[in-house]
Formats: sequence, structure tokens, C-alpha cells
Amino acid sequence: MNATTTKQLNRILLALQGLGVTTYSCKSCDAKRDAQQNLEGKSHFVDESTLRYFKARVNNCWIPEVFGDCLLLAVAHSDGSKPVDPHFNKRVSVFDAFGTTIYQTEWNTTTRHATDEFDTWLKTFDTYAHYKETILATVKRMREEAKRASDALYGRTPKD
Repeated sequence: MNATTTKQLNRILLALQGLGVTTYSCKSCDAKRDAQQNLEGKSHFVDESTLRYFKARVNNCWIPEVFGDCLLLAVAHSDGSKPVDPHFNKRVSVFDAFGTTIYQTEWNTTTRHATDEFDTWLKTFDTYAHYKETILATVKRMREEAKRASDALYGRTPKD
């Protein structure tokens, strides 16, 4: 169950701000343009070239109503390059604020079926746990990168 509190949400938002990560917002009434603008610089998932390559289209884009409405982006899309069964070509992909795909439904016959599957998953998603783990991993990676850069500047060799 998603029991993120206001205090936890504020911690997540402050941490994301400190990392320079922007959250999601409604950028356009057009689903494709909204997805593209929200994921710009984060993911190539809905770039024109990617959509063209997979003969895909964005059917819908929305910010799921979870605690902290700006932390997830859901994109319902279809894929025209699925030759096995062209009827099962719709799914929902979910992105966190880093632009990472954190969930994808199975391929479905309708966007509604994919959205229903997504809604079921969302009820079990722990926003705070996901972001806490992701932010801590990002901070650890950044510390390691900063250490390597500092060592290089001062002529220290890496320790194996």
C-alpha cells in the first residue's frame, strides 16, 4: 500500500531538488507532446526517432494520482512493430522522476486493459521506498565519481 506521508514526500522533493531532478507536470493537452516534454533530457522513450523506429504512438500520458502527484509519469502507448500478434500491442509504461522505466504492463488488446493492469500495480507501489533507494544509490554513485575526479586532480592513483 502506498502510505507515503507529507513529511516523506517533502524529503523526496527536497532530495530531488538537491540532485537537480525535475518532477513532472502537465506540459500540454496533447498526450505525445506532454510525454515528450516531461521526459526530455531524461529518456529517449518517446522521442520522434524512437516512435518512428517502433511504429509506435502515444495514446495517453498522465501523472498518476499517488501521494505527491508529480513523482511518476504514465504513458499509454501502442507498438506497430509487433508482428507476432498485432492485436496485443498496447501497454502502459511508468517513469520515475529520473526518467527510469520502473514498470511496464504486459501487452494488451486495449489501452483500457493496460490501464487497469497499471492501476492494480500502482496500489502496491511504495513511492517513498522506491525514491529512498534510488536517491541513496544516486548519491553513492555521485560520491564515488567525485572521489575519482578529486584523485585525478591530485595525482592519486585509484586503489584496487
